[in-house]
Amino acid sequence: MAEIEITAPATDSLGRVIDFGVFKSVVGDWILANFDHSAVFDRADHDPAVAAVVDLNGRMGKPAYLLEGPPTAERLVAELAAALSPLLQPLQLELIAIRLWETPNCSALWRASPPA
Repeated sequence: MAEIEITAPATDSLGRVIDFGVFKSVVGDWILANFDHSAVFDRADHDPAVAAVVDLNGRMGKPAYLLEGPPTAERLVAELAAALSPLLQPLQLELIAIRLWETPNCSALWRASPPA
């Protein structure tokens, strides 16, 4: 589960930062295309089993997602932040924080750097 915190320069005529349906579509579509029912591996992992899963996923039209390092919750939340920030910019939204829950008791938090 991911908790995503955003901000915007203003609210719309209904007092919303964004319609949740639009937000869910942008964020959800990226997650569905890249992380959902996929395999996430370290790009440098040359284990034959990893290569087999990457190949099988590719043949099934669901490529594996390759990270620059082991797929820890910390790396996944940082990757999600890097991917979502440019997708949110056209909507005039700024990403503030993401908490990615690995289990009900364990999470990793990414927070945008405060302006200098």
